[in-house]
Amino acid sequence: MAAILGKPDDIRTDRDPGGISTARTREIWCYGTDGHLTFPTLGRIYIDFEGNAQYVFGGNGHPPDASIFREDELSGVLRIIDRTSDCEGCRYDPLSVIQTVNALQALGKDKAFAAIDEYLRVSSLPHSKAREGLFLVLRVLFEIPEDPGHMPPMLLGLPNPDPPRDPKRIPRFPIALIDDIPILLIGGYGLQGRAQDIKVHVKYFRKSGLFRTRPLNPPERPFDSVKSLEKSPEWPHLKGDAWEDHGRAMMRNQILRLVASVYRLEADVYGSWISPDGEADTRWAKLKTEFSQVGAKWDGGMCRYVFKDGTSLPDERKIYFREIWELRGIGNDAELILERDSPKYVTVHLQQSGGDLAAFRPWSLRIFRVKDKEKSLVEFPGRGQGPVYTSPLGSNTSSNESRSMTVLEGEDLQAELIVDSKSRLSPVLKP
Repeated sequence: MAAILGKPDDIRTDRDPGGISTARTREIWCYGTDGHLTFPTLGRIYIDFEGNAQYVFGGNGHPPDASIFREDELSGVLRIIDRTSDCEGCRYDPLSVIQTVNALQALGKDKAFAAIDEYLRVSSLPHSKAREGLFLVLRVLFEIPEDPGHMPPMLLGLPNPDPPRDPKRIPRFPIALIDDIPILLIGGYGLQGRAQDIKVHVKYFRKSGLFRTRPLNPPERPFDSVKSLEKSPEWPHLKGDAWEDHGRAMMRNQILRLVASVYRLEADVYGSWISPDGEADTRWAKLKTEFSQVGAKWDGGMCRYVFKDGTSLPDERKIYFREIWELRGIGNDAELILERDSPKYVTVHLQQSGGDLAAFRPWSLRIFRVKDKEKSLVEFPGRGQGPVYTSPLGSNTSSNESRSMTVLEGEDLQAELIVDSKSRLSPVLKP
């Protein structure tokens, strides 16, 4: 295959952040990247364990005519689009939507759709979260139509909180555009079945959408925007709503992601800075005061907040490779995966898939620091050892249990697997 297509520009494996979500995939060959794990602007091929092509993205259709885009210009826009956040409120970054909207708005409507079409042609369904993020981009890139007075509904599942009964009250739901900041109002969607194809919305806005006439320009005091939203009809919560404190904290965390180019804090294990507790308002007021002292301003050319002298903090993009240890001898296919989320926190995944029921053995698993072997950081009781697993998996089932632990960069870890009272140690793990 490489003889036909040429050597890939990048190869993604299960050790990369997030791994590979498709079954029986050994690696993903990526074409058109400009660095490891950057967006493959020409497409990608999924390779199975037998060396055969499973899925191909970018092999059908045609790119925009060369008269529309220079190749480097198109590649740059595609990479901006690919950084767009999806609809998960706990990790949503409004800056990614602002940057995508402004990049597309500068192109004009026809050229913007040419870029969107090309992104959808070459991007991967399993590994391109921006395909969902484009739903949000379109709701900001276009004005609210006079008739019917709201955007078409996003059929991605059941949102939390629910949409308003009158869609005109929050016409861009699940987004509210406050002070040119696209704030996500929901924690996410619960889906049972198949989500709506983004191409349905692309078709709608191409035909009927009124394109933005100016770029987004967030204010110098973005911390006030959550309060402005709370006072507006677009606030999604009823007074006393049990989820209101969680929603307010989620939106405040979005503002902190927006200003991270000039004001950056250490996040907690969940990637947040504000929690929905009794101290939230006090902490938010303190952070608001600290930000005001930074003297930041919005720079339309750089499309981010900058200091008074036009500089900003360096981008934080560090790749942490996953540590994977195969758990042999417990009767099914199982792996222990350590994945670093930040310089301070590591997530532990125990993944299992069904095996031979007759082959299961009592087992347990623990993880510890090499320098302190007696103290366990995480323990999995295992089958026959405790309440976590009460029966073996069937041949067509799988499970994934995750735990978080505090482990600083550079610390050496090990895991101990005990099967039938016999101990086996992993190699030294460096997540």
